[in-house]
Amino acid sequence: MTGGSFHVGGFGQLAWPVDVETDLLVVLEQLPNCIALVSAGTSCDLDFYEQGVERSIHCVPVEDERIRLECTSATDWTPDPMAVEVSGERLLANWREVVLTFVRFASDRWPGIAESETLDDWVAGNRGD
Repeated sequence: MTGGSFHVGGFGQLAWPVDVETDLLVVLEQLPNCIALVSAGTSCDLDFYEQGVERSIHCVPVEDERIRLECTSATDWTPDPMAVEVSGERLLANWREVVLTFVRFASDRWPGIAESETLDDWVAGNRGD
């Protein structure tokens, strides 16, 4: 896929070494499950397992509808801080925005995809339906 960009940062590094071709796809495949689990008040892991990134964010519900994000790395890079707390509502909104942005981009690029039942099911899962 060309013409788009994908940016991830945090835990002491403003811009993680991610790209559209591999890392975005890795994240997109995990978002339905992560959205469903966090919406249900359950922990989940968002893994950036591609070579060069090799990081995992463990998402743990804490009090007041907040989510503790704990980052681990399988490389020489060390997250600092290793954990942060965010609003669960904001986290879910950000994840859903990634999905909607991807769907808008894909629909503009490949107009027939908008009529796909598989895409409809995937988008519904990302909304938490």
